[in-house]
Parts: sequence; structure tokens; C-alpha cells
Amino acid sequence: MVIRNNTTRQGAGVISFGSETSGGIRKVVAYGNRGIGTAEGIRFKSATTRGGFVEDVLIRDLKLENVPLPFTFNLNWYAAYSYVTLPKELKDVPAHWTVLATPVAPKERGFCEVRNITIENVQATGAWQVSRPPASLRSQSLNLKWRNVSVQGRGAGVIENARNWTMTNVKLQNQRWLAAEDVQQIRM
Repeated sequence: MVIRNNTTRQGAGVISFGSETSGGIRKVVAYGNRGIGTAEGIRFKSATTRGGFVEDVLIRDLKLENVPLPFTFNLNWYAAYSYVTLPKELKDVPAHWTVLATPVAPKERGFCEVRNITIENVQATGAWQVSRPPASLRSQSLNLKWRNVSVQGRGAGVIENARNWTMTNVKLQNQRWLAAEDVQQIRM
């Protein structure tokens, strides 16, 4: 899939991967895109009940202006929507509703994995926070390559549960530090 030469104004995000990831998302190239005032820039989102993966993605030549959250990794997205329960008094429930409301077992099968992602030649100005991680993330972000990324904003944000990230010529111009939790092999 190729996503190219688009301008997005307002809305939830410039490019979103998920929230439905159960079948997997792979081989996406996005270049020459621009976001002006969207809530988020590049969004990776899933829920801990969907499983699947997002892999082999190239995002390049992206310009973000006044986008509060340029990069979001939320793999425990929107619990009220993602983790449904059916009322006990409900009668004649369609079979597919029961399937959707059945918890994934074992729980680990429900975790989405984000891997082999390259983000390069990105310029973001007017950000509130560079990166926002998910709450209670059990999924992993593996093999992310950041090249020639410049973000100007108020805060840096947090990186959680990341493995094998490479950052080359990444500039964060902000007022607060980037925090890291449960990260391994981040090379700058």
C-alpha cells in the first residue's frame, strides 16, 4: 500500500495503523504527506485483545505543523470500545457478538507487535509532546529506525517497552526530557 502526497487538516491523525490489527498490517509506504492541526501525526493503535502485527512500514518526507502528538504508540487503545461485555439479561445474542466479547486466551495472543518500522525525513513544529506511549503496554515495538527527524515542541514524552531502536540525526527541541521505561538496545 502506498500513501503519498496528502494534506490532512484537523481530524484524529495523519496516518493511523489500527486499531484493528488482528489480520496484520504490512508493507506500507507513506511519503510526501503533511499534517496541519490534526490531533496526532503517525498513530499505531490496537487493543490487547486483537493480536496481530504492524510490520515493514516506511514513513518518509512527512511535515507536521501544530500537531500536538506527532508519534503515538497506543497498543491498549480505547478500553471502553475495545473490551466489550454483554449484559447478562440480553436474550437472543447473535453469535458474532459472543465471539467479539469472548476474552482472548491465553492473554498473550491478544498483544499486537509493531516491528520493522522506518521513520525518516520528518519535520514537526508546534508539538505538545513528541511521543505518547500506551498505558499498560504488553506489546513490543521492535526494530524501529528513526532517521533525520526534527521535532520542536513543549515536551518529549515517553518511550516504553521498546526493543532495538536506532536513532540517527534525531533532534528534539523541547522544554522537557524524554523518559524511557523498559527499553533495550536504543542506539543514538
